Amino acid sequence: MKQTGEESERPVVVLFPTMGSEGITGELFWGRTQQDSLPGDPANGALAARFAVAEVHETLLDAYGKGDVDTIVEMAHREIQTGVRDYVAQTGTLVELHTKDDLKIHLQEFYAHYSVRGVEVVTKHFDDWFFFHELRWTVEARKDPDAGSVFRYHTAEYAEVSAAGLVVAHIGHGTDQLKIG
Repeated sequence: MKQTGEESERPVVVLFPTMGSEGITGELFWGRTQQDSLPGDPANGALAARFAVAEVHETLLDAYGKGDVDTIVEMAHREIQTGVRDYVAQTGTLVELHTKDDLKIHLQEFYAHYSVRGVEVVTKHFDDWFFFHELRWTVEARKDPDAGSVFRYHTAEYAEVSAAGLVVAHIGHGTDQLKIG
């Protein structure tokens, strides 16, 4: 702490977006906020929390591909903190969401704007309190002026998962969309 000089330790996750030859263009930092026990059934052994986080991840991936907004929102903490690239308004910036209701509205706008053709996992990592993934999205625009056009882009994101199996934070960014059809 700057004021006292006191040091502390806690797990953190940091994502450094890069833009090709420009190098690191940002920093997305999240420190574990949950002090509760980790998710999972202790009867599943030492990796119980990782198995639980992996299950949350698989459920979310399935919901992303189906456009199942209700499932995604059900898996979110009521005060979820979200910062992800805004593909709806195409601002190239992060959209900040602070509640489950904000998340639901944002997802409804996204799925009204796009039909998801596919979500592929490029890479993933699980720990006992978070997951990280890079996803390759293929989407078809539903609205003018791009209606019918197909786009591809990548997102790199991490999420903190509570002992209750809810996503507490979802932080990440993504590439520009590439028109492929």
